[in-house]
Amino acid sequence: MLQCMSCLVDQSDTFHVCVWAAILFMFFSFFRKSNVMPDIVRDFDCSKHVTLSSIVCNDDMSMMMVTVTWSKTIQYQQRKLYIPISSVPDSQLCPVKSLC
Repeated sequence: MLQCMSCLVDQSDTFHVCVWAAILFMFFSFFRKSNVMPDIVRDFDCSKHVTLSSIVCNDDMSMMMVTVTWSKTIQYQQRKLYIPISSVPDSQLCPVKSLC
């Protein structure tokens, strides 16, 4: 399904590119929507939601590391969870290439 959807992304449209990156990011990280975005814009909290500063890409773009400080099971920010996301070389579905 993602492969079919990738053909519909207009690479010259920043909105399309941004939404596509979010879709790939959530798919490959297995994140819940609540980790990435709130239901209402005014509910956004950078201490709860994943932001670009939560993502670190390595130099050769083979993976990225996502730091999560809040989730359904970490509600009081008592620890950090590090999620590695590997690249998918030579694929339109590469989450690292879409974000880094």
